[in-house]
Amino acid sequence: MSWKFIVLGAGLIVSACTVSPYESCIQQVRFAYNGQIASAQKEIKAAHANLSRGYSIKKHSFTETYVDRCVKNGVLYACTKERKKTTEVPIPINRDAEAQRLRRNSDLLKQLIETRARAAAQCNGLPTSS
Repeated sequence: MSWKFIVLGAGLIVSACTVSPYESCIQQVRFAYNGQIASAQKEIKAAHANLSRGYSIKKHSFTETYVDRCVKNGVLYACTKERKKTTEVPIPINRDAEAQRLRRNSDLLKQLIETRARAAAQCNGLPTSS
């Protein structure tokens, strides 16, 4: 008797973990489009920020070595340590080119969202349970 319950319980767990054809289709659509949509949104945000500021910001990261005080076996001594630093440098922009970048990515975003919606709509006829 106990084996039947174990097998039945395992079967329920496996069936609970399977994804329906509809859910699988939606996951594939999300995987195909969400990264591109996020990238276009990031570009739009950056272009807006650059146009608002009037310049872009170039970030430069580097490792800086500095002298600090360390303690070993109760003895204080000078030692070198490293830390990551980032500097930001303003870079002039071409406002026309930046505005074009904004328009291009806004158009792309709209197109990607519409295409994702059409692709997701094709999932609608699929079974929602496996």
